[in-house]
Amino acid sequence: MKTEIVQGSIQAISPLHHGSDESTGSRSTLRRMKYLVDGKAIEFPVISGNSIRGILRRLIMKDMLERLDYELTSLKTYHMLFAGGTLESVSSEAGNINLGLRKQMRDSLPALSLFGSAIGNQMIEGKMKCSYALPLCNELVDYTGYYPTPPISIYDQLTDDYSTRRDDLHGERAEGDNAHQMIVNFEVFTPGTMFYHKFVMMDCTDIEMSVLGHVIKLWESRPYIGGKSSIGLGEVYLKYIDSPSPSEYLDFIKSNKELMITTIQSIEELLK
Repeated sequence: MKTEIVQGSIQAISPLHHGSDESTGSRSTLRRMKYLVDGKAIEFPVISGNSIRGILRRLIMKDMLERLDYELTSLKTYHMLFAGGTLESVSSEAGNINLGLRKQMRDSLPALSLFGSAIGNQMIEGKMKCSYALPLCNELVDYTGYYPTPPISIYDQLTDDYSTRRDDLHGERAEGDNAHQMIVNFEVFTPGTMFYHKFVMMDCTDIEMSVLGHVIKLWESRPYIGGKSSIGLGEVYLKYIDSPSPSEYLDFIKSNKELMITTIQSIEELLK
């Protein structure tokens, strides 16, 4: 058994909005999670590990297909690679994965092995565990002790931003009437807010570790998280300590292109 941790920081360069499933009127709040602080359960705004993992999965799978110059023919395969797939009840041999194919997927598609997926009626567990990103603040120092915590409260790192919506294309108005305008408020982390984040790598091969290094580089080239990036929100600066080198994974793709394509074709045939 081998466990390796790659940890680092995420810094908000612009206002960052990672929304919750709830809103109050026209105001959208940040996603929150309860943490025990001084014996009390208090809700703190966080960035979910699932959100970060989803960003990285889409980046690495798109990059892999582009490097293989391969175009998917199956929507199910696309969903399996880019969104983690869906477990299906299988009554025939179709959708069943034998041990040979399962091993082939692990060996020839290291990005899939790292992120995992549901394929047919089985799960391939991902070897990478992606943690929540926690804001560095004096209230959460017990949970982010790896980084020096600035003497600042979480409440000093939150503010509101807003956008407007107009009804220019909806409904009929009498001549001379102006379009109605609605202001939508959303809670954001202020620019400069720092977050502690880590990846826990479980029994990964050197190539799988290299996949992580490559996808971090891909994320650095498109450094956004959360909503409303189209209007400038969510830009971040990433700094991961001892991030693995991408070179071994990139060399693997060059040397195993045909095998990787064959494996993807087998998956597409399986998921027909």
